[in-house]
Amino acid sequence: MIMKIWGRVVTAWIVLSLLLAIPSIPYITEILVGSLIVGFLTLVASIYLFFNHVNVRTRNARSETHHRPG
Repeated sequence: MIMKIWGRVVTAWIVLSLLLAIPSIPYITEILVGSLIVGFLTLVASIYLFFNHVNVRTRNARSETHHRPG
């Protein structure tokens, strides 16, 4: 699920970057650096959110096992 969303985001970002880069060829290095930074931040954010989601799941599972009667 997350990989599908990530693939779409990356594809859209590449397309947008190419569209923006065509009229401003002298600024390609700046665009590349900017897109690398944004891509890195997006990657970090998605990894953080993914692990946060996994932690919440395991925490919920643990609390369910502790609160079972018996």
